[in-house]
Amino acid sequence: MTRRLGVAAAGAVAALMLIVPLARAAESPVGTWDLNVEWPQGAAKVVMTVQKDGEGLAVSWEGPRGTLHAKDAAFENGVLTFALTMRSQADAVVDLQYEGRIAGSKITGKLVTPAHHEIPAS
Repeated sequence: MTRRLGVAAAGAVAALMLIVPLARAAESPVGTWDLNVEWPQGAAKVVMTVQKDGEGLAVSWEGPRGTLHAKDAAFENGVLTFALTMRSQADAVVDLQYEGRIAGSKITGKLVTPAHHEIPAS
């Protein structure tokens, strides 16, 4: 839901504000995001890390069930999307799609299951 910035990163953001318009800098998904995922079994904390990877993005998703690496990450029009494959508590493989809209230092998102159920993840 919110992005963590270290002292060096905060200084870098301040410097970028002199060069890049604030609205453009605020739209970047790159960084570390603390999310709260509202699973049907209960809430879980997740740390999502988004990094530049050549022309694209690399996303890692670290939660109670370990670290996952996203596929097909993209960022267009203020929306971050990617695919995750994880194992359920019943040990079934589940493919999920993430979609999150960035506004300033917050991201509001959801995971979508193959059955089109939406799980808040912000």
